Amino acid sequence: MIGSSIVSSQQDGLVKLARHARVVLVLIASLQAGAAALLYVAGGPAEEPLILPAIVGAVLYGVLAIWASSAPMPAVIVGLVLYLSSIGYSVAQGASPFDGLLLKGIILVLFVNGLGAARNYDDAKRRIAQQGSQD
Repeated sequence: MIGSSIVSSQQDGLVKLARHARVVLVLIASLQAGAAALLYVAGGPAEEPLILPAIVGAVLYGVLAIWASSAPMPAVIVGLVLYLSSIGYSVAQGASPFDGLLLKGIILVLFVNGLGAARNYDDAKRRIAQQGSQD
């Protein structure tokens, strides 16, 4: 059944939890790639130095999203630290911490949800391992 929260096996449940934890990383990778494309197409010479960091960010978050398939908790934590570091760097460079506050808030909520899904993934994986050792 499409969109069902019912899973057919424990392994399917783990895959679904990992996918849920990975969403925030895929979203940020997409935003970074979109920003790089927009800067390339519509930006002038002043924006050229911003294109490479946007591409690097997209690749980093993409790699983290791939890693989240097998280890969602560390991947989401690294993604969150990377995201908070980029905000801190922007503020240190003179940007207002309130620029894009709504988007930052939404992304942080997604990270919190991703961390919750990653924790559930770890708990489910531990339960499956315990059940396997008891059998």
